[in-house]
Amino acid sequence: MTAPSATPPPPTPLSVSERKARQVAEAAREATWRKPNFAKELFLGRFRLDLIHRYPALGAPAPTSRRSC
Repeated sequence: MTAPSATPPPPTPLSVSERKARQVAEAAREATWRKPNFAKELFLGRFRLDLIHRYPALGAPAPTSRRSC
């Protein structure tokens, strides 16, 4: 059995350029958006309240979160 070494192995140098890192990041980005986005619609001048205001219909029973003892 050998004794553990006191010094860790030297780190390997990374040879990734900024250009290569940007290419990888751009390739990972979604090309198209499938779902509507409230902020995008607002930026385009369309106020889509239905994208953020989705409360249950009136008359629906409210969920209870309290325990009755």
